[in-house]
Amino acid sequence: MNNFNSLYEKKIFTQVEEITPEAGQYNKLQDFLKTQTTELKDTIEKKGKDAYDANCHNNNVLVSNRRGIVRIDNENRRYAVYETSSEKINDSEHFMGVQDFVRNNIENISGFFYNYEGVRPCKNPSNHKGRERNDD
Repeated sequence: MNNFNSLYEKKIFTQVEEITPEAGQYNKLQDFLKTQTTELKDTIEKKGKDAYDANCHNNNVLVSNRRGIVRIDNENRRYAVYETSSEKINDSEHFMGVQDFVRNNIENISGFFYNYEGVRPCKNPSNHKGRERNDD
């Protein structure tokens, strides 16, 4: 993980495949994910440019075949963990259909994530103690 994160500015959805923290980086990854989940602003750092704050709208989906990539306990409400069926493994026709559906409906899907109150953590007062998001 490095500090240059301008790719995430103005994103509302990021999928990370096979997230695996490097040796000695597990705690740093947990801190990064916590910040990405709870903060209203993110410090954007572009290589060779001064850092600046920007509104953070991003939602993350982490995909892995491994257990324990994120720290989850009874006090942590940041994650929803799903174990998926292996029924469709190697069923390329099924997954091509899913891919086509997403491509053909990407505007509706992204609009859902942007507008759905349950996905945007700023709308949950317990996360932000009543602070309102400034959507500019």
